[in-house]
Amino acid sequence: MEQHSAFEDRLPAGWMLFLLEFIECSEIPSAPEVVYLAEKSGTIIITKEEFNGKDVGGIICANNVEIELAANGHLPKWFDL
Repeated sequence: MEQHSAFEDRLPAGWMLFLLEFIECSEIPSAPEVVYLAEKSGTIIITKEEFNGKDVGGIICANNVEIELAANGHLPKWFDL
């Protein structure tokens, strides 16, 4: 399977991503939806409302979200999982 993530060493976002931490919407302005789940102590990040992993536009949206998450210290490296 071909990978299109922004970073080889970090968790990819794809269509959506769940991270076990609180993330402010302002930290990832490219994400159309950011939902904090208090009962799970985590955040769901949607990268594009209608995502197609074969569509370049969808891949760019996911990559932008990954870059913003990494820039703010929220996108974990595979090594750290």
